[in-house]
Amino acid sequence: MLLAALDWHILWQRIFHPDHVFVLALWRTIYISVLAQLLGVVLGLILAFMRMSRFLPLRLLSGLYVLIFRGTPLIVQIFFVYFGANLLFGFNLIPRTVNFGVFVMDGAAFAGILALGLNEGAYMREIIRAGIDSVDKGQMEAAKSLGRRRASSFRHSATSSTA
Repeated sequence: MLLAALDWHILWQRIFHPDHVFVLALWRTIYISVLAQLLGVVLGLILAFMRMSRFLPLRLLSGLYVLIFRGTPLIVQIFFVYFGANLLFGFNLIPRTVNFGVFVMDGAAFAGILALGLNEGAYMREIIRAGIDSVDKGQMEAAKSLGRRRASSFRHSATSSTA
């Protein structure tokens, strides 16, 4: 019944002849998601290195970060970054518009990128941690016996295990 009530002409027009508002929304969605993902990957890599550190406070800070950002709903994090951060710190951490010199971004989009990136960083840290922990202990010992350093062993472990 629902398919019969659907106006196929309007659907065809929206998909193949979108108006300016649709194209602008699509562009904003793409750049917000790409920038948030990039921020999340970089942050996740830093947090994974902190977890591997021999310095206990860095490991604890990385674990606390993951606990907070994976343990709270994303919508709460977005609201906190956009509304709560300015109230908590007492000054405008997220302004109405952010000027990067080359381009100007809306403050809400910047807060969204920041919140999504912080959340993605916690999940990316777990993905990188799982990849690092998946390297077999025996493989690391074999690499050490060959005189390889730890970073070189991780870098070459994927290519040597597939052969």
